[in-house]
Amino acid sequence: MTNVVISGGEDGTVTALSKGLVLRADGTLASVTHLDTLRRHDGGWRISRRVISPQRTPLGGAYLAGAADR
Repeated sequence: MTNVVISGGEDGTVTALSKGLVLRADGTLASVTHLDTLRRHDGGWRISRRVISPQRTPLGGAYLAGAADR
């Protein structure tokens, strides 16, 4: 996990946006984005909702040659 950005919500929830790297079975790396909603529960924070999205386009919109073949 890297690049964690935490924002407070008006309803008492907190949103955490982060990036992650995943090592695939074939040895390649993939990038994902986590969007978590957290709520306070029993004196701590618990994830109440998580959305994991694959990063299909590299940052900046650049494409690698032959990427369509992967």
